[in-house]
Amino acid sequence: MPPLIRKYGGDYVAFSAKVKKLEGAIPAPQQVAIFTFPSVQAIEDFMSCDEYQPWTKLRKANADAELFIFEGDDAMLQEARKSWAGGAG
Repeated sequence: MPPLIRKYGGDYVAFSAKVKKLEGAIPAPQQVAIFTFPSVQAIEDFMSCDEYQPWTKLRKANADAELFIFEGDDAMLQEARKSWAGGAG
């Protein structure tokens, strides 16, 4: 699947089966994969493309998965970094 992910501008950031829950109500998954795409539209196009549909069927038949996408917010990140550097929080 990596060539298909790259076709839509995506790449793996991290993948692991060593997942430890620190807190919260959602159970820890057996594995986690994190990808980066150039835009929300790019990942939506990837997820809906014909070539990915066999993988979608396979995932849905064999895994209880939670999928999330989010758009990076550079302004929010910069504010958080300022806060961390200043010792707040």
